[in-house]
Amino acid sequence: MGQMHSEWVVGLDITSLMVLGYLDLLKKTLTTFRRVVLAPETMTLLLNERRHVRFHQPSRVEEAEEIRALIDQGPLKMDQSLPKPPEWLVNEIGRDLAELLEAARMTSGRVVRPYPIFKLQTFMEREADLQEYAELVLSTKAFTSLLSVQVATSIPRRTSELGTSSTYRSTLRIQRLIHRF
Repeated sequence: MGQMHSEWVVGLDITSLMVLGYLDLLKKTLTTFRRVVLAPETMTLLLNERRHVRFHQPSRVEEAEEIRALIDQGPLKMDQSLPKPPEWLVNEIGRDLAELLEAARMTSGRVVRPYPIFKLQTFMEREADLQEYAELVLSTKAFTSLLSVQVATSIPRRTSELGTSSTYRSTLRIQRLIHRF
């Protein structure tokens, strides 16, 4: 799995964003890395999600509102100018993820995203061939494991920023998520 580096630029997809929020690890993610970016269409997706689930799933709306607040406050950035990825990669996995991967490649960063990553238009029957970009993807599960280890073993100044209740709550949420699957 490896080790995380604070100088990484980390790109998050919508699923990773929601999982990190659910596990109370999103703020830790934002304070750990030099830069965290989202694909430009993420905000549109969050607003559409909010509109569709407002009545039936108020907790999802609350999660989306928290993410929007982090964007408004500044620690989470909507990157409007992601670098242009190779066309073969766009055809393989779609523009949003391809742009995040290209940004990660150019900045020695990582993209946090659940596995497997499927090839476009294969109805989730064939995994995408990411070639040299595969090493830039850190699964959400691996990322949360690394982050929770870092929280548990962080140096005193970091621990005081988090507070014990946040760490404890994150650990409980991780355990609950693992038991669900």
